[in-house]
Amino acid sequence: MMRKMISDDLSALAYTPFTLAAAPATPRNITIPVGVVTTLLSLVCWAIFIRGIVNLVEMIKLGQPDHTRTDHPWRRLWNLLKEFLAHTRLVRKRRTVAVSHWFVMVGFIVGAFILLEAYIQMFDPAGGWPGIHDQRGFRGLVEFIGITTVIGGLYLTLTRIHNNPHRGKNRHSSRFYRSNMGAGYFVDAVVILEGLGMLAVKAGQIATYPALGGGDPHVDWITYKVAQSLPASPTMVCILAAVKLLIAMLWLLLVGVNLNWGVAWHRLGAFFNIYFKRESDGRTALRDIHPMQSGGTVLTFDNIDPEKDLLGAGRIQDFTWKDWLDFSVCTECGRCQDLCPAWNAGKSLNPKLIITGLRDVAQDSAPYLQAARKEGLVDSDTGRIADDAFPRLVDLLPAKPAKKRAHQRAELERLSHPLVGINPHHADAQRHPERIGLLDEEDLWACTTCGACVDQCPLDIEIVDHVEDMRRHQVLAADNYPPELASLFKNLQSKGNPWGQSPTARETWIDELEEETGWRVPVWGKDVHDFAAEGMEYIFWVGCAGAYEDRAKEATKATALLLHLGGVKFCVLGNQEACTGDSARRAGNEFLFQEMANRNMELLDSVFGDSPNRKIIATCAHCFNTLSNEYSRPYTVIHHSVVLNQLVNRHRLIPTTPVEGITTYHDPCYLARHNHFYSQPRELVESTGTQVTEMDHTREQAFCCGAGGAHFWMEEKPGTRINLMRVDEALSTEATTIATSCPFCAVMLSDGVKQRMTTSQSRLVKARAGNTRVADISILLLESIRRGDKLPQPLAPIPVGDIDLTAEANGFSHTASVPAEEAETVKDYTATLHENEVEENRAAAAEQEAVDDVLAELEEEAVIDDASLIDAGALTVSLQTVGLPLLGLIERSDSVPTAQAPGPEPVIVLPSSLATYEAEEQQIEKERKAEKEKLAQRKERIERAGESAPATGKPLEGKPSVGKSAAGSGSAASTGDAVLGTTLDAGLDTALGTAVDAALPHDEQGDTAGKASTPGEVDLEVPGLALLGMLARADEIPPALPPMVAVTKTIVAKATQAAQPVHINDDNTDNDDNGDVVAASASPTGVAIRPGVSAPQDFSALS
Repeated sequence: MMRKMISDDLSALAYTPFTLAAAPATPRNITIPVGVVTTLLSLVCWAIFIRGIVNLVEMIKLGQPDHTRTDHPWRRLWNLLKEFLAHTRLVRKRRTVAVSHWFVMVGFIVGAFILLEAYIQMFDPAGGWPGIHDQRGFRGLVEFIGITTVIGGLYLTLTRIHNNPHRGKNRHSSRFYRSNMGAGYFVDAVVILEGLGMLAVKAGQIATYPALGGGDPHVDWITYKVAQSLPASPTMVCILAAVKLLIAMLWLLLVGVNLNWGVAWHRLGAFFNIYFKRESDGRTALRDIHPMQSGGTVLTFDNIDPEKDLLGAGRIQDFTWKDWLDFSVCTECGRCQDLCPAWNAGKSLNPKLIITGLRDVAQDSAPYLQAARKEGLVDSDTGRIADDAFPRLVDLLPAKPAKKRAHQRAELERLSHPLVGINPHHADAQRHPERIGLLDEEDLWACTTCGACVDQCPLDIEIVDHVEDMRRHQVLAADNYPPELASLFKNLQSKGNPWGQSPTARETWIDELEEETGWRVPVWGKDVHDFAAEGMEYIFWVGCAGAYEDRAKEATKATALLLHLGGVKFCVLGNQEACTGDSARRAGNEFLFQEMANRNMELLDSVFGDSPNRKIIATCAHCFNTLSNEYSRPYTVIHHSVVLNQLVNRHRLIPTTPVEGITTYHDPCYLARHNHFYSQPRELVESTGTQVTEMDHTREQAFCCGAGGAHFWMEEKPGTRINLMRVDEALSTEATTIATSCPFCAVMLSDGVKQRMTTSQSRLVKARAGNTRVADISILLLESIRRGDKLPQPLAPIPVGDIDLTAEANGFSHTASVPAEEAETVKDYTATLHENEVEENRAAAAEQEAVDDVLAELEEEAVIDDASLIDAGALTVSLQTVGLPLLGLIERSDSVPTAQAPGPEPVIVLPSSLATYEAEEQQIEKERKAEKEKLAQRKERIERAGESAPATGKPLEGKPSVGKSAAGSGSAASTGDAVLGTTLDAGLDTALGTAVDAALPHDEQGDTAGKASTPGEVDLEVPGLALLGMLARADEIPPALPPMVAVTKTIVAKATQAAQPVHINDDNTDNDDNGDVVAASASPTGVAIRPGVSAPQDFSALS
């Protein structure tokens, strides 16, 4: 028939492509019937499709009210446009798929406008949209949309074929597992055919009507060439337009009668789902959990009515209308299951199947719920149907044949079961049929609430919120939850912590830290009584894990020590602190969470008082998330990874000793995915000098450790343990350290490493696990700022508000605390300093042992009045750098001054911003030049003194006679001073003279290296330290020491062991029981150390 109609056209008019001046006549006897029949068929399809839309809307309206979805309309519209046009949720992974989907999406929208031209083209083959159809721009648009739609549709189809779960052996791993593949192929086919239809109709018009402006190769890239092989036939154009329209109508027909085809309905519903998303500012439905509602009212202790209010979601009608919209638009793409830790670990939970299961229940229940509403069987307060009304619902539906009626009764019986229960194939299903649920309860409790499904979903389906709603009902109403949670709830209620430990044990780590370092963490109510008046700026929220779990306590102690060293003013709540309630809320016990939250907020408010600095530092990612996002008070909460990174960037903590080995970082879900902190912890790890490597799944794609969603307290069901799956991925990187920034992650990963080390069948895995440790990033930083077994002195406290360490507290839109124009320079500058320090450490390592031997010998032979030595002012080692341990600027005095009383202890001055770097460098350069001049003068004086009065010092015999102590008048006995000056200069002048030249630039080195010097008195001043006396016998002058880098580092290390001046026993001084003189005036450390005796603890200078 088609061939006959076209031949009739050709017999009427000979065909010569693109040269005809007149268009062929339109065969009205063909175009009109085709147009009328096609239009009538399309109207039927439109009616069915519109009826489907109405049914879908009516079904969604069956949900509970939710009044939180319509605020900030313009902001919501802007978010919709961003996600729609930029495909922000798709481009992060599978970018080729994202680009293809974008073209298909645009082709669907613009193609619908082009499609409607078919109604005109069937009756007038030369026609189109009036005024634009013959314009070059419109023709170019049709060409572009047609080509890209076909290409995009083909790529998506090939992707679906490649991942078809029915092909190959990876059925379970396919992201289309149990997806509606038939509907997917149909939709993709329609997309391709519609794109081809656009191009075919256009090519036919070019071939038939060249005089209308067709046939431009610059606009019609493909259709121009195709048209050359087509006849000039209006009938052909009419038929092509009709076929194009009928294909689209077939799509409307099938989609209209299949409301469960989410792959098709998402093309319309996605816009509404994104617009009505939970967070109007564009964030995903993570961080906090949406509040528990009943009838659109948020439930609290104050307004709850247990007899009427809904407690979570126990029936499908308990979900809100937005939840029903979520169920309806799921496209079954499977992105949510890609990173689901439970699904990847071989468990039955699949977030996609949770949503599609709820969708099926909703659509099956909708007719009965609508009938019940019409008959008034729905409770006006809760919107629920009474359980005893279910058997009568089948009689409310229109009459059906007996077979249909039996099916309805069976379906209604199934829908009357609880929403969540045991699987029908469960061993107890036969004995307890009333426990059979529409969804498997094992799936519900397998969720770790890591948020990967929500983060990956391109339609903003709020899966975690739906899971939490069902958990709330199981805990608060059905009393059906894992038995392990009963102990958790009891411990939280009675002890305030999930471990069930005594609240008075929360300060144990404080006592341990004090025993180790001599410094005690200030505790609210004991050491601090007025937060603002005593200059406090932060509360350090330790958390339950950080206070009770042994491995987590090490991270707590490291964080507290680092904050102290960096000059951060903070206190802890000690025994008054209680759990934030995170585990209770994730487990579904909403009211227990509210109880604990209210108690904690009252405590925090009483501590902060009227202080505007309501700032909290937390090491636990779960505590951080709960305090910052789920408490109703306006606290500024900052994670310790951020504040420590800020202190490093501000050069208040300076890593100098690289952490050995390879380190990989694990992203805690509640810090990274929920709160978007990805860069700051990694920057901190990199600052420690370790070699960093990444796991396959990292940042937004990171796998969970398995502790979230209260899973830390539950036994894991069948399948691979989630923490083992993550540990296997970490071990595959050959890392020797797995770093993290959450105590729960650290425990889970540590347990996983131990299990692999003992139970793995692979020798390689066992070996790697045995060589791998798990450590918090604070522990790595503490290791990196050590010098040997010593730590730097604490810096002066940061004045309140002077440095805003909370500038990056909001990971979603964080702002760097260092000015933007300086950030890159600071990074380069710090990197250079770090590289220099690493190189110096390596160079000094070979010489350290020799230097230690020399200094030990000097200490053993020393007989010295330390007060006269320290305060003589003859030698100064200055630490005024930005990251370098010592510049080695040494000054020798012109004369031997008298002893002076000890002055205030110098401190290390570090620039707080890049603006001071240049000034610092200029000052250092001036000091170098001044030192060079003074050194030259000193050498000249020493030579003159040596010619006139050569030194012939003798060893001291018996008990020396020394002057008064530093606490006395400040004078010294001439004999003792002379002997001390003689022996010191004889032993150290040559060595330190060599060190001076080694410390200065090569072109500024003098000729003093290796030369003997006239004995004289020397004073050593190391900022923040008191240096032990080091003397040699006058008749045994040691050789020159190694270069200055090694010498100065050793001196600093040795000096750290002596936090106080030490005095030689004398008749004029007061002695203790051991014959040693007690220092008259204590330094800030308050510790007096005898010569040759190390400090009792590594950190004795920190208190």
